[in-house]
Amino acid sequence: MSSRKQRNCKPPKRTFSASGMKVLHLPSKPHKQVVATNSSELGREAATSLTQTATGRGWDVSMMVGPDKRDWNDTLQDGLTA
Repeated sequence: MSSRKQRNCKPPKRTFSASGMKVLHLPSKPHKQVVATNSSELGREAATSLTQTATGRGWDVSMMVGPDKRDWNDTLQDGLTA
């Protein structure tokens, strides 16, 4: 039994981590979605997987990869643009 089932947790609707993207709950009604990830390999892989899943379910998805070796939170706090 997975730890999620043992804890009786619901999947998240938003996430700030690559591991969270793997279990993110997508509502059944498609929407527009922006998947923003850091530039790490793990982040890009998780974002690509989520983007493919959402697109396959009819969502209009854009993926944005953060600047080299930075995440979007750092970039936005510094007032930089990618």
